[in-house]
Amino acid sequence: KILGLPKQPGIYQFKDKNGKIIYIGKAKNLKNRVKSYFQKKSYRTPKEQSLLKRIEDFEWIVCQDEADAFITEATLIKKFKPKYNVQLKDDKSFPYLKITNEQFPKVFITRKIFNDKSKYFGPYTDVKSMRRLVDVLYKAFPIRNCYIELNEIDQETKQPLVLKNGLGIRTITENEYQDMVADMISFLKGETKTVEKKLSKQMDYFTSKMMYEDSARVRDQIKAINSFKFGQRKLEAD
Repeated sequence: KILGLPKQPGIYQFKDKNGKIIYIGKAKNLKNRVKSYFQKKSYRTPKEQSLLKRIEDFEWIVCQDEADAFITEATLIKKFKPKYNVQLKDDKSFPYLKITNEQFPKVFITRKIFNDKSKYFGPYTDVKSMRRLVDVLYKAFPIRNCYIELNEIDQETKQPLVLKNGLGIRTITENEYQDMVADMISFLKGETKTVEKKLSKQMDYFTSKMMYEDSARVRDQIKAINSFKFGQRKLEAD
């Protein structure tokens, strides 16, 4: 069965004799990663030894890329709560990404969940990759932070504007901002190809209209998304 594994990014699920999922992992190369579990090593932790004794079968899911695999892993661990993953009996001890329920939503890391109509993604067990994900979100989807004012009004449209300080003044209407948040949510759900395609169309449009500053901004958003996908290779502990 290992010989039939693809050399693509994805998720693998180890099962016990009863068909129950006991461990879920992600890999940039499914075949190499799963194969490594069954090769001789000079030392394995007690947890690894216990896991290997109980593996009777495995399944896998091929993902679009490593970003997709990272997000899918967190979703499946939360759903199945495998015994040999980090214990998730108390989800509050693990970080989530929170997108606030506001006119101009914010995104940040939290370990507390409230019934406040905000959107929560997680829990994430790979904190290093999660922090990298947050950095990418701020670059790919320039959402507001504490340095952004919300009290300006566009005199033509009468809509609130977000003024971003530091990287130069940039304004955005509420509708544009909400559209950007929707793209960010799609990205967090693993729909990276869809988001990239949409941004590419935007960049082409701005270029055709000689709106080069806007085109460059969207180009940088696409680069940030790609940097996360390829940067995962450096962070892939498996």
